Order: sequence, then structure tokens, then C-alpha cells
Amino acid sequence: MTQLDSGELEPTPERRRVTARQVVEWSARTTAGIVTAAIAAGVAFGSLFFVPPTWSVTAPSVEVTPVPAGVTLVCSGSVLRLADDTGEGASQATAIGEPTIVLSVEDADTALIGTSDAGTGDTAQAPTIVTIPPGDATGVAGGLTVQQLSTGSTSGLVAAPCTTPNLRSWIVGGATTLGRTSILTLTNPTEVDSVVDLRLYGETGPVDAPGLEGILVQANTQRVIPVNGLAVDLVAPVIQISAQGGAVAATLQQSIVRGLETGGAELVPAQEPATDLVMTGIRVESQASLQVMTKGRVDEDDVVPMLRLFTTAEERTEAVVSVVPLGYTVADAAAGDTDDGDSHDGHDHGEIVEGQPDPRQLRVTLIPGAVSEIPLTGLAAGEYSIFASADAPIVGAVRSATVATRLAPAPPAPDPAQPAQPQPPVADNDPSSSGPVDAPAGAPSAPGPSLPSIPIADYVVEFAWYSPAARLGQTAASAVPRAFTSTLAVANPGGAEREVSLGDGATLVVPAGGWTTIEVAAGPLILSGADGLSAAITIHDEGLIAQAALQPPPQLARPVTVYP
Repeated sequence: MTQLDSGELEPTPERRRVTARQVVEWSARTTAGIVTAAIAAGVAFGSLFFVPPTWSVTAPSVEVTPVPAGVTLVCSGSVLRLADDTGEGASQATAIGEPTIVLSVEDADTALIGTSDAGTGDTAQAPTIVTIPPGDATGVAGGLTVQQLSTGSTSGLVAAPCTTPNLRSWIVGGATTLGRTSILTLTNPTEVDSVVDLRLYGETGPVDAPGLEGILVQANTQRVIPVNGLAVDLVAPVIQISAQGGAVAATLQQSIVRGLETGGAELVPAQEPATDLVMTGIRVESQASLQVMTKGRVDEDDVVPMLRLFTTAEERTEAVVSVVPLGYTVADAAAGDTDDGDSHDGHDHGEIVEGQPDPRQLRVTLIPGAVSEIPLTGLAAGEYSIFASADAPIVGAVRSATVATRLAPAPPAPDPAQPAQPQPPVADNDPSSSGPVDAPAGAPSAPGPSLPSIPIADYVVEFAWYSPAARLGQTAASAVPRAFTSTLAVANPGGAEREVSLGDGATLVVPAGGWTTIEVAAGPLILSGADGLSAAITIHDEGLIAQAALQPPPQLARPVTVYP
């Protein structure tokens, strides 16, 4: 039997004994882990449906209504011309005479523009800045500039409303063809310099010319820009004015010279685009009177009444034009529609058909960038309003002329103490004979009505631009000058009859879609109940014509929210 040594035997491992305390500790840890995981899962799941409360703090604010600082109007200065009395300085503008300014309020503060390119700064020929005190700044302040001219190069009657300066505006009027001079003035009545950019459009499209951009108009300054120097041979210019900095008041001056005879002058105020335009109080001469000027001459195209339209949109614009004689309405014009379906795009000028002065309506397609002109031929002598509606904003104006006989001084009465002098015989073919003169053989006879055998120089020709009359507020105002006959025209583009009260107690009834007139006396002119209507003053005399539309109410101060 083999006996093993006790040192060779493997030791038996001793089993570790777990105490009750350790069991309790392990159970507690496991339970805590399970509970923690459950809580975490519950929180994660509950967060999907739990909306935490929100807290907000409103910043303190105060609504403040600024005190109105009054209304600022700019009244045009003297009419300007290029060159002086000797004909020198053809590129330098000089003033002619002094204008008359009439206002609807007596306590207005006035100041003269300090500097002008025409050299009129701080003189009676400079533009006038009119500040209406805050107590009157409620839309009942207005006025106009009027001036009668009679020089060798410029004659006629001009008028324009005193207007508020703007950052954006348009001018529709003028021409730069032979004998037509157009001068644009930019007046900055503010204390801030202004930089102005111009865009010029014509009958064939936009006009690219140097000097249209970056025109500096310093504070309290008037700049003068001859449009003829920007582009020549423009029959139908339209100008867009865009200002940065101080607002400016823009006005166009046009004068006409036909050969050696002056053909009138006019001031054209700025306007804003709108989908509805109203040109009211338009005076039209008879066709026979106009033929005196146009018969056998090629320089009288702008004697014929003409409507000029331009769309400010970038796409074709459809417009409906209603020609409404006094006593008729737009509805009458629609019933007598004479539209032939042709479009008038600045290249193919349509015209109203010859006929009786009945109300009529036509449709016009306006091409972006091109100015359209529609001759208003066939209208009998009288007064008219033009209502133009479009599917996009447009600008426009109507030009019309008047012709009057220039009365020659009567010959001196014969002296009875002197015997009558025998007159030499006159040959039968002497043109100075008072009897008829035989025309050369084969000469064609002149067609048309018989015209007075008065030389063309014995007629005075004048024209006016009728700019759109903007929609008025409940109360509107202007002023009427002395020494002329003035007629107020009030148009109602709305669908209901309206009554308008004048300051002198008179009342006008304006039919829906129609218009009416009344002769007004010199002095302030106040209209009440004019909300949404349009009105203009036509100033006229024998051989003289001008127009000034009443201006809409100024933009008054509005409440402003201030945050500290």
C-alpha cells in the first residue's frame, strides 16, 4: 500500500459565506437601479405631453402723437427762359417778371429760396416757401402762383398750385421739338440736402441721356435743368423724379415760339401715379378757330387738343378714357362708346372720330416705357372733363390751345379841315386791291370752310396743360387771383350724387360720374363736403388760359409708439 505524503495533497478551496447583510445591500442596490430607470423613462415619456409654463415680460411703451409742425408748400417762382434779352447765354436760365402768389390763409409764414441756378435767390422772382401754422394744417390750406407774360420771346398766362415737396413724383408735359422749350425746376425747401435721379421717357421709349443721375439739390436751393439739353426732338416727354434726403418740389415750364411769333407758355406741376385720373375744366376751341392756325402750316401740331398717357407699370396696361362734355356723365360716354378696337401705344396714335360733341369713350393699350398721345379731334367748342381708368397706375395730362384775334389799333379819324387826297388807280391784278384776285390757271381751290382773311400774326395763340386733379379730403382750399375770370370745375368720379358747399354759401350739386362748374370771385376758396372729389380752377381771359388743380390734404402727424 502506497502512502502519499501529506505535502502532495491539493488544498480544498474554502467556500465564501454570504451574510444576510450583504443580501440586503445587493437587493437594495438592484431595486434602486430599477426605480431610477423607471423614473427616467417616465420623465422622458411624460415630457412628450407636458407643456411647461411660459413667462413673458412686456416692455413699457408710450403712444405719442407728435404735434404737427405745420404744412410746407412751395410756390413756383418767376417763369424762366434760356438766354437774356440780347440772345446771349443760351444755356443760362434767366427770370422773366415777377409772379403773383395767392393763398387761402392770411397768417402763413413765407420765405424765399436762398439760392437758384437762375440767379433769383432771395428776390421776388425766387420760389416761395409757405409754412401754414399747425392750427391751419388740417387740409384747408392752399394757394397758387399766377403770372402773365408779354415779351418778345415768351407770352401767355401761366398758373400752378403751390405743392408739398415729395421724394417721388412725375411730370407729364412739355416738348423739346423745334420752337418748344421745356425747363425742369427742382426746389428743396428743407434743411437737408437732396440727391435727385431723373428718368426720361418719350414716345419711342426710355431716353438715355447724361446728367440724369446724382443731381445735388442743396437745402434751400433751386436747381434748373433744361430738358432740351437732355434730349432733343421729344414730342411727348414724361419725367420721373426720385429724391434721396430732402424732399423736392418739381415743376416744368414750357414755352412755344412759332417762327417769330410766341405761342404761349404754361407751368406743369408734378403728380403721383393712380389708377384713376380726372382732368377737369378743359376748354376746347372750335375747329374753325383751330384751322386758322393749322391751315397750310406744319408747325401747329400742338394746337390740336391732345391726351398724353403713360403707364408706370412694367407690363401692358389697359385704360378706358371717357370724354365727358359739361352736362353729361361717364355713363353717357360709355353708352356712346366710339372705340374702334385699335390700341394706342405711342407709335400708332388713334383719334376720336369727327362728329358732334357727344360724350364718348375709347380704350387704350399703354406700352411700358413708351408715352402715348391720343388726339382729341372732332370736339366742338366747349368745356370737357377726361376720366381715365386703368388696371395699373398711370400718369397723364391734357393739352389744349386757345386762339384769339389780336385787335389792331383803329386808324385815326380823317381831319375834316384837310381835303381828301385822291387815290391812285389800282390794277386789277394788284394783290393789295380789295377786290377778288384771280388764281393762276390750274391752281387747286382750297378745301374746307371759308376762313377769315386775317394774317396769321393777327392771332394770339395760347395753350394750357390740364394736369390730373387728385382726390380731395373732406375740406379743400385754394385761392383765386384778381384781374382774370376764374371758373371752378368739380368732378365726381363716384357712383352717387354729391353736394359741395363753397365758403361764400353757394352749393354745387355734382352728378355721379359727372362734373359741374361755377364762376368764382377773387380771394380764398374753401370747399366743404369734397371728400373723394376732384377740382381745378381754370383762369382765362381773351386769348389767355391756365389751370391749377386743387391739392389733396397734406399728410399730418400720426401716433407713434415709443419704447424706452
